[in-house]
Amino acid sequence: MSADRLALVCRSSAEGSVARVRADAQAASAAEAAARAEAEAAVARVELVEGEMRQLLDAMELQKAASAAKLQQLTSVLSDWR
Repeated sequence: MSADRLALVCRSSAEGSVARVRADAQAASAAEAAARAEAEAAVARVELVEGEMRQLLDAMELQKAASAAKLQQLTSVLSDWR
């Protein structure tokens, strides 16, 4: 094989390797962007669920206080009745 032919084969092989590395890097960047978007969506969902849970806990606390007041009234009425 002549030196010119050998140089052409080496250059072609190197260019192909560089192209593959670039394609792999682009694919990795796309996968990273997709993973980041998925993580951000998950964080948003967690924040939404946390807000809903806080509302539910607040409502339960109000119900608990109302039930305690009713129980106290009932206890008072029953002790007066005796």
